[in-house]
Amino acid sequence: MRKNWLMIAVWILLLLPTSLYAQSVRPETLAEADGQFVQVNGASIYYRERGPEDGPAVLLLHGFLGSTDDWNPVIDVLAGAGYRVIAFDRPPFGLSDKSTALDYSVTGQATLTLGLMDALGMARASLVGHSAGGSVAAQVALTAPERVEKLALVSAAIELGDGSGEPPNFGPLSFILEADADDPDAQRQLRDLITSPLAQIFAGELVGRDMFQLEGWEGGLLAFVRDNLNVSDPMQATDLSVLTLPVALIWGERDEVVPLEVGERLHSALPTARWVLFPEAGHMVMQDVTDAFNTT
Repeated sequence: MRKNWLMIAVWILLLLPTSLYAQSVRPETLAEADGQFVQVNGASIYYRERGPEDGPAVLLLHGFLGSTDDWNPVIDVLAGAGYRVIAFDRPPFGLSDKSTALDYSVTGQATLTLGLMDALGMARASLVGHSAGGSVAAQVALTAPERVEKLALVSAAIELGDGSGEPPNFGPLSFILEADADDPDAQRQLRDLITSPLAQIFAGELVGRDMFQLEGWEGGLLAFVRDNLNVSDPMQATDLSVLTLPVALIWGERDEVVPLEVGERLHSALPTARWVLFPEAGHMVMQDVTDAFNTT
């Protein structure tokens, strides 16, 4: 499963326009009015916070190529309901760190998430994870269940299996399977492919574009793929079955990135979880059916 969404997402990279890759902008200049930066385990993390500081904490984790902007339809609603809401850019995405030295694996990102909670004084929080952010949120719950109040997995890219199988076909981007994230030639090759005239012809709308204006995105993206593509010990159904905290599984029936059958397998692994299916929604459930999502 993880290989499938990575393959789709990397092909999406080919659809981004050249104008996004100026690489002359500092992260601070792209921050929202409510945006801040904090050092967590040696990494610079960008986050946005709204709502009362003493309200119940909710932490929002976006998916692959996403950013805090993914949660724009959700943040104000939760804050207005009295929650302390924090959305953050998971490295190397958005305005957060893109160092090739970071551990971008699910376990590494779960550790970083717990570090962010420590840095922001969050003893406990409810976690909402979308797509690849769902696997990180689930790993946080498995690693430190005492820190998680509730868990919501939205179109979560969680692989339940042994991780076996052939590597996916990335076409012209197949070199990333063995690329050294610090190799200038590999970074240039990635940049040249993504900024090709063909990519511009098929350019479409995509969230999380800020990262491509910042220096180092090529190495960060290569490192992320390095740490997530060939995983020998994916999350197992037996791992998730030990969770006793409240879990909600939220899916769009029209999701073509993390399809419905993935959610159904997760539900089988978590039979007591609340199952919410939106027939009219695709992968970006919180944006496709915002009003219904916010009342879930």
